[in-house]
Amino acid sequence: FRCLFFALNGAFCGWPGTQVPTAKIFSACPGSRVLECRKLLHTVLQGRYLPHSVTREQHQDPTHSSLLRQDATSDPSVVWFFKTQYHAGTRLGTAQSVSRMLMKSQQSQAIATKLLTRPWLYNGRSTAARLYVAVSNAPLRVYVATHVTIVVAPMPYDVDNPCSLVTNLWSKRMPGCRNGVKYQYHAARGTDPVKGHKAEEGQSTTLILKWFPTDAKDHQPDSTITNVLKGNTLEYRQVVLAPKLWSNMLKLMRAVFLKVEANSSATNQQCVPSSSRCSTLYGVDVFIHDDFEVTLLEGNALPTQTGGNFWLDSTLHNYGRLLGMVPTNRTAYADRFRRVVCSCAVVMNAPHPL
Repeated sequence: FRCLFFALNGAFCGWPGTQVPTAKIFSACPGSRVLECRKLLHTVLQGRYLPHSVTREQHQDPTHSSLLRQDATSDPSVVWFFKTQYHAGTRLGTAQSVSRMLMKSQQSQAIATKLLTRPWLYNGRSTAARLYVAVSNAPLRVYVATHVTIVVAPMPYDVDNPCSLVTNLWSKRMPGCRNGVKYQYHAARGTDPVKGHKAEEGQSTTLILKWFPTDAKDHQPDSTITNVLKGNTLEYRQVVLAPKLWSNMLKLMRAVFLKVEANSSATNQQCVPSSSRCSTLYGVDVFIHDDFEVTLLEGNALPTQTGGNFWLDSTLHNYGRLLGMVPTNRTAYADRFRRVVCSCAVVMNAPHPL
């Protein structure tokens, strides 16, 4: 298992337009930093990685030039996503219906995102990726797992059918959209390849892929997937990833955590791990465009086990062996990490540490 890490130093922090923070990122825990992280992941990255998104505060502000408000007036049939902080799924609707949902939402961290229409396709179907990222404290390091989960839409992509773009949602407002059911793998640890269940139309398919950077040029195909779907049986296969897409994903991870840290000093809630051997695990979901650019969908601390227990268990165990530490959100993984007890202490009204 290979992880990539980055340290906050001059060479790493040369991100255009970003004030490089000298403070450390502290680990998240339920009830404090998690709330702020999820909000910041949505709001501070709008310029590049959420270019077609509108937050609840922006949409309800009459002085803000809301893209959603413009669409609701000029082209009300345009499709948008609607998400709230504590809602696990995504709602899909027209600009008019999503505008009403955002205006009426009681969730301060609700967000709407315009449907993108140029997805990277696998077997003719839209895809999204889940990256697992571990952030350690003292010193600050960000580890990106090379095992990536790819979720494939339940139906072939059709430019005239917005439902075909999404990989996992349920919406009563958009007829024809069916609930995508992710595959859950049941395999003995160490099994390779990992065989999944029968692929049925109307279900989304989760491909667990290990991506290897190659020396391929950017103009060459960025990925080669062979024999992933063999008949109706889903199997694990290696994916060869050229530098462009992998590089874009790493840039996104860098931007996410640098910008969250740069803006988190404004919040007076921090969660300090009780041990320097603790880390926080995040699940970051991204949309892959046909030109291999990436768009942030959402980031979650305490991520759910997307792709099945097997792969998240493997990721957690390998992080533990490599880093010698465990996630601070250990309550979700207590049966897998017992060597170190890491707990969170909420610090109220504390200055941001340097």
